[in-house]
Amino acid sequence: MRRLRPPLSWLSGKTPQLFLAIAALAFLPKMAGAQDTLEDDWRALVALFDSTNGLYYWRHNENWSDATGTPPDAQTLDSWYGVTVDTVLGRVTELRLAENGLFGRIPPQIGDLTALTLLDLRYNSFDGSTIPPEIGNLTELKYLNLWGSNLEGEIPAGIWTLTNLEVLNLGGNSDLGGTIPVEVGNLTRLDTLVVNFGKISGTVPEEIGNLANLKWLEIQDNELVGSLPLSMTNLTRLLYLNFGGGRRRSFARRVRRYFKPGCAA
Repeated sequence: MRRLRPPLSWLSGKTPQLFLAIAALAFLPKMAGAQDTLEDDWRALVALFDSTNGLYYWRHNENWSDATGTPPDAQTLDSWYGVTVDTVLGRVTELRLAENGLFGRIPPQIGDLTALTLLDLRYNSFDGSTIPPEIGNLTELKYLNLWGSNLEGEIPAGIWTLTNLEVLNLGGNSDLGGTIPVEVGNLTRLDTLVVNFGKISGTVPEEIGNLANLKWLEIQDNELVGSLPLSMTNLTRLLYLNFGGGRRRSFARRVRRYFKPGCAA
């Protein structure tokens, strides 16, 4: 049977452009507003595994090393060490890898885990790398703990926009700096705020007095200056405050004017 084929004139002058356009689609970044999926979660976890030497350094990597080029289903992904998948939602909601020997850097793909409510990466070694700004995409986060993980640079501005946070612990990273911005006042659900033993500079903003649910605050051993804002007297639920031992002793002396009982200086 004779095969029919389109005339060459149909392709003439168009073929290179057509194939280039089709090929380019495979490399386009995800469109703004596109909804993340379980496959996006899987790709983000694989990126974290690769960038922190999961195969060789992690203390526990059960089922992570079985990752292949095929995205797993929700039940399989839920079996990975430290990973919790909400099978109804079909997304990764918790990632618990504290004290697990992660060595390397936190990849920008961490920002694709947009259903995360808990991220615990404390006591690892991120080799003097920075916190990726994409962490500000995790708008569902309630718990974020990066304590003592050898992070440096400045705290990304996006962290101060995560208004669902109840626990924020960035302490114990001696080269982590930046400031406590006025946006901290938007984190009204915070129960615990720890940004100690680092290079946090500037003053404590008046807006910190908006954190009416705050019970635990540690800001000691930084480079803070100035006086403690009077608005902090609004923190009536505060049970523990540690501001002492900083490089700028004058800051600690000024703090004592307002908080004498129950404070660690």
